[in-house]
Amino acid sequence: MRIVLEWRGTPHRLRDAIRQHPSTQPFTSAALLDELARVLARPFAAKRLALIGASARTLITDYALAADVVTPLAVPPVIAADADDDHVIAAALTAQA
Repeated sequence: MRIVLEWRGTPHRLRDAIRQHPSTQPFTSAALLDELARVLARPFAAKRLALIGASARTLITDYALAADVVTPLAVPPVIAADADDDHVIAAALTAQA
């Protein structure tokens, strides 16, 4: 699996966990991929990607190919403080994670 998540913190720990447990299957959804695209378009992320010679499009494509993309039928309101997180819960439920 080729995922270019080179910054430290949670992305780095996620990449390491996937490498240590090859049977682990990441899941995502179109909404989560859209959110990732918005985050990677921010100046900080764009600068970090430029430092490692990667593009947001390549990273998103690699991730979408490595993950199972699920389509939640519904996105129930669960996280009042951050409604975008409801998409994480919906994808996890759809994937039966």
